[in-house]
Amino acid sequence: MTSDKESKAKKFSDPRIAFTEFWATATAISRKLGLIHKSIDVNAKDRLKFNLREPAPSCFEKDTLDAIAQELEEASVCYENKCYKATVMLCGTVIEILIKNVYTPVTGKEIYTINRNREQNERTFKNMCNDLRAQGMLLSRGVGELLDLINAHRNGAAHEIRIIGQDEAYSIALLTNDAMNRIFEYCNTHMQS
Repeated sequence: MTSDKESKAKKFSDPRIAFTEFWATATAISRKLGLIHKSIDVNAKDRLKFNLREPAPSCFEKDTLDAIAQELEEASVCYENKCYKATVMLCGTVIEILIKNVYTPVTGKEIYTINRNREQNERTFKNMCNDLRAQGMLLSRGVGELLDLINAHRNGAAHEIRIIGQDEAYSIALLTNDAMNRIFEYCNTHMQS
């Protein structure tokens, strides 16, 4: 007899099962919250172009916007060259840049903390998202769930030995595009300088 913990570990050690469960969850959340928009243009199955529905917020510095644009361009190039794992990791980097950029203005907390040994530590992505949720930022329109899914796949791509296919990379790119537009929308509404 296996425990729930062993059952989950076994289930997620098989990437096909993990992706199937992810996609079922992502689809259910997206349908429930009306999240998925046709916001990524796929002219051919092997091309990927990110589209912004929202203008870049004025509270974002030019360097930040340039970094996001570069990551999105690299994700597109990786996707077109069938480097799907790299595509997923770059999408995760985009959401990390976004979260780091809005964290201090929204929460009033610094990204870095000092531990008792007086060493500087960066808050984890999960902790920053939880703090943003507590401020109400990620609660609207399912942004938090999108970020959780993207981050889970980014971490899986970076730290697990598994193959990421075109469908998974495309799905993560679609979710990244949607999350980015929703964060820009929040910033344009609540954080204009």
